[in-house]
Parts: sequence; C-alpha cells; structure tokens
Amino acid sequence: MSIADMDLLAFGESLARGNSEIEWRTSVGRSYYAAYHRASDWHSKLPSQGMAQAGQGVHATLIACLTNPTVNGALKMRSMSVGYMLCHMKAARRKADYELGAHVDQAEAATTAASAQTMMDKAV
Repeated sequence: MSIADMDLLAFGESLARGNSEIEWRTSVGRSYYAAYHRASDWHSKLPSQGMAQAGQGVHATLIACLTNPTVNGALKMRSMSVGYMLCHMKAARRKADYELGAHVDQAEAATTAASAQTMMDKAV
C-alpha cells in the first residue's frame, strides 16, 4: 500500500482538529511533509533546477533551489513562493519536533495545514 501527499495533508488536518498538544505537533509534521513531497515532485519537473550550495541537507537544498530558481517569469515567482512557504513550514515542523519545551497550539497546527494546502495548490 502506498499513500500520496494529499493523504498526509488530510491526516495532518484531522490531527489539527484534535484536543492535545501531541496531536497538534504531529499535525504540523504531517502537514509539512505533505508540502515537502509536493514541492520536491514539482521542482523535479521544472525545465531547469534551482541553485543551492553543496553540503546542505535535502530539505534545505530543496528550499534553496526553489528560492533561487533558474526559470523565469511566472514560474520563477511561483517557485520562490513555494520555497518561502516551505521554509516557513519547516521552521514550524522543527519547533513541533525538537523544541519540546515550546508550546504548540491548535491554531499553529491549523495554520500549518492551511499553509500546506495553499502551497500544494501552487505546486501543480
């Protein structure tokens, strides 16, 4: 059995409606990964790949490529928008996954899920 990026997002959205911080933290992560997979797939289909410095992790590399595109016009603007949105969601995911002393609330989970949906609509 396999799943799609929209399955991850649907799960993230359902967790955002939960009643506990663990659900909200997990929601942020699933929503981010839905967006990451969509952005990665979209980027791989561009006529030319963006530019990134060597030695970064795969997530940072993708964000750098999206925010430093080698395409022009509307596609360039879309790539930059997708990249900046993904970067913002990555920061929320890092907080949810690694900053256990920081509070993550339901609004943050819902906002991340909504941002993921918006970004995924751009990356088609």
